[in-house]
Amino acid sequence: MRPTIFVLALLLAVPAAAQAKDICLTATQIDHTTSLSDNELLIYMNDGKVWKNTLKTTCPGLKFENGVKWDIEGGTICENTQKFTVLRRNNFCFLGGFTPYTPPPKKAP
Repeated sequence: MRPTIFVLALLLAVPAAAQAKDICLTATQIDHTTSLSDNELLIYMNDGKVWKNTLKTTCPGLKFENGVKWDIEGGTICENTQKFTVLRRNNFCFLGGFTPYTPPPKKAP
């Protein structure tokens, strides 16, 4: 009984964020990106899935330039750790957390 209680106590002592793994996207599976604002980026995957990333801080020029250059190591782009550069500005910004995104339906002509 005691070992079970000890293990349970250890699990409860670890914060939930430490137990959850960050979402990582395979770089070669990214089709394109679009900037919603200077702190929101949409990442469109080849399989049709779209991920929204809310950046850790505002990234000046992201919306205006609407282009990024990834600094990729290991073939993946991971939330909360990934650095990228805004095209034509050369400023570095960092991704925040990923959430699945459903684009709003297109308006009829």
